Amino acid sequence: MKVNTNILMDILAPFEPKIHNEKCLNKYFEKVEILTEASDVDDATILFCVDRICLSSPEMITAKHIISIGTLEGLIDTKTTDLFIELSDEFPLLSVFKAVNEYFFQFERWKQLVMMRILKKDNIRSFLNVASQLLKNPIALFDNQLALIAKAGTFEGSIEGTIWEGVIRDNYASFDFYSPDEQQEISKKTFDENKPMIYHTTMDIDHTYVTSQLKIDNKAFGALGLVDINCEITEGQLDIIQYINNFLKLYFRNNEEARLIFDNETTFLTKLLDGVQVSHDLMKLHFKNMNWKETDPFQLFAIRANVAFDIPIRAIPYIKHIKNVFKNALVVHYKETIVVLCRVNDYDVKSEKFKKSFEGMLNQFSLYAGLSSPFTGISHLDAYFVQCAFASQLLVDGDNGVILQYDNCVREHIIKVLTDVHDLRSYCHPEIYELWAKNDDSMRELIRCMHLYLHNGRNLNYTAQMLFIHRNTLLYRINKIAKLLSLDFNHLTDEEIRYILLSCMFVENL
Repeated sequence: MKVNTNILMDILAPFEPKIHNEKCLNKYFEKVEILTEASDVDDATILFCVDRICLSSPEMITAKHIISIGTLEGLIDTKTTDLFIELSDEFPLLSVFKAVNEYFFQFERWKQLVMMRILKKDNIRSFLNVASQLLKNPIALFDNQLALIAKAGTFEGSIEGTIWEGVIRDNYASFDFYSPDEQQEISKKTFDENKPMIYHTTMDIDHTYVTSQLKIDNKAFGALGLVDINCEITEGQLDIIQYINNFLKLYFRNNEEARLIFDNETTFLTKLLDGVQVSHDLMKLHFKNMNWKETDPFQLFAIRANVAFDIPIRAIPYIKHIKNVFKNALVVHYKETIVVLCRVNDYDVKSEKFKKSFEGMLNQFSLYAGLSSPFTGISHLDAYFVQCAFASQLLVDGDNGVILQYDNCVREHIIKVLTDVHDLRSYCHPEIYELWAKNDDSMRELIRCMHLYLHNGRNLNYTAQMLFIHRNTLLYRINKIAKLLSLDFNHLTDEEIRYILLSCMFVENL
């Protein structure tokens, strides 16, 4: 890791630097030297010189990167020089050189200290304290739900009116601090750009804010945040923040125990939803933290809005309210939804008390919740997510209500999945399809009667009651459809019954 031009300009700021030649500002340097005949002029070195040296030996000015004390106008070959920075000649060469050289040494020392903390698997707070040593403003590390994980640095100014005020008080960065338009802008830029982002908010017009998305394996893993409480945010400071971001990726990749900090409500549950096999020890740890038992029955909610939660930050304002309802549950953003994993016994979806609280919150924020079938064990959570995600999408697409259990939409799901693969006619009994395709109401009524009759185990009385018709009327219709299909309903195999039932279901959904 090397000092880049932006950081170099921060070091030189007290000496009034002026850039005359900036062919390549995206340069990185390992060392600084005073220009002499024996100077190393490699691409990683920046050279200090003064006009009296240049006048005595002008042929030496062939280096690519030069810092001059006083003007060197007419003495620099601009064709070979990539970076030429001029400082006021009122500053002594040795004083400036000493300040820059000491920073290079400090920078290298900082890098070594941070790497040692990574290798020693230091705790996250101690690590961030070391990693932030070159920053001029305090920094905070948040998880994907904006819960504070660690902070470092001291405030030289007041935090009143800034987002830090809420962070210090609640250990949580409220996304309500930003307007909806600001939320959308921050969400898009932080997700799309792999570098720190500067932005402003109408809630605090006096300060500049910085956020840096932490991604591991191209997945959002948290974020760094700063405010210019102590001093302004420079391009060099942004580059230091990016270095810290890169160090954090190494830190978490090298420290599984530290990653568990985030696993409580993000990585752990996301792994299960992705179908990743989680170790039994890790499972036991989280069950213990939640006071759950492996034999407990669970349920899974998928909560959506009319606008997709396509990136984590868009879901954060809603997650806080959802957690107020589900206080003993795991809540995460996952695949355009907010997912809630909880025990059946903790939240009885049929009780009036829970329905009032949950439905009230859903209606207040225009949210829709799909609920999986109850299940035991969470090692196959991905399968149950498919259930609740489908149910929630049905609600968004226009189904009535704000809560839908998967048990009440299994048929629609089967139809949807099969339709996505082939035309439903591909799965139908040909003669049943041909009768339905005649678009004759009487023929279709015969098929519906046959469907319910076979579904009820060929119980004439019960089926007639369900259809509100006389038993003999039903018997007439059954005999008629049996004749049309050349079937004997008293001698059908189980496979034949299943085929007819599925065919009836499919044609009724064409």
